[in-house]
Amino acid sequence: MTTGIVSYCFFCGTGGPAGTSCPSCLVTIPRPAPEVLATFACPRCTTPLLAIGIAPQATIHACQTCHGIFVGARAWCTLVARPELARAIASRLPARAAPPSELVRMLRCPACSREMERGRFGASSNIVIDVCVSHGIWLDSGEVVAVADHAALRARVGVHAARRATDAAESGSYDAGLAAGRAENTMAVAAATARKRTVKRTGLVVFLLLVAARIAFVLARGGGASVAPPEVKNATESAASAASALENRR
Repeated sequence: MTTGIVSYCFFCGTGGPAGTSCPSCLVTIPRPAPEVLATFACPRCTTPLLAIGIAPQATIHACQTCHGIFVGARAWCTLVARPELARAIASRLPARAAPPSELVRMLRCPACSREMERGRFGASSNIVIDVCVSHGIWLDSGEVVAVADHAALRARVGVHAARRATDAAESGSYDAGLAAGRAENTMAVAAATARKRTVKRTGLVVFLLLVAARIAFVLARGGGASVAPPEVKNATESAASAASALENRR
């Protein structure tokens, strides 16, 4: 098992130490091993895939016929960490619609020829992906931007908010930017409220400490009288009133 190296789950884009289980999908997070120089065939068209470098030591393999791409672990890590690269890739490989009958057929991994696993990306999107847990993920034409955007959305607002956003999108009532903004605003308001409560408690403690110091000073100056002077009584009542008022505002 490899630890200490940050990688990303093929099935949902969640980050974690390579070789450990994804906390969301419970599958092993891949190790971003060095790219192996090889020529792959498209699992849909069987034509040779074109190797395209997207970053140092990170290469995707694209089909020039159907415009799908095969993304290994190292390139996947780069793509999830830098989602802006998805649009650069899409600009070189414009979307091409595939016949519905072709999309139904199960695909085989270009690297090992084993049948790939199929499912919704992150279980919270409407993007169907094909994954070889050992070698990489296959994205059909036009899916690379959608996958990168959804992975970034999950990272910002969480899986449940991302799933609600997808369901709303499918019903035609979703604005991705607005939903993300609302989620981020909710988190910001919660953080601000927590900070206000902390400040209130801190202010109350400081106030009571000052009152206690005042009492000690007055008693010491009065020679330890058994009956508290009026000043002490007034200060104590003020402290109690302030504490009560702050408590009621929470």
